[in-house]
Amino acid sequence: MAEPPAELIVASLPEGLVVVGSDGRVAQANAAMAQLWGVPAGGIAGTPLTDLARADADPVQRALAGETVQGVLVEVERPDGTRIWAEVNAAPLEGGSG
Repeated sequence: MAEPPAELIVASLPEGLVVVGSDGRVAQANAAMAQLWGVPAGGIAGTPLTDLARADADPVQRALAGETVQGVLVEVERPDGTRIWAEVNAAPLEGGSG
């Protein structure tokens, strides 16, 4: 039996998942993350993370610096001004170019 492609697995996750590049821009986000942020699912890639949700960026910055972060609660302000609490898990990913 063939394994499903990684994109299908990510898209079907009920939890929000976002991949942020070293430049702080969204490389990929699933529909659950778009719903959490209160933004349309399409067109998120390339957007600075800080434009989508204003929050304590510490967990993401820590992951970009090479640290694995688990269970950090942050208050997120959505683009429409509503505020939510989110639990953040973040880890650095190393690609072929670092």
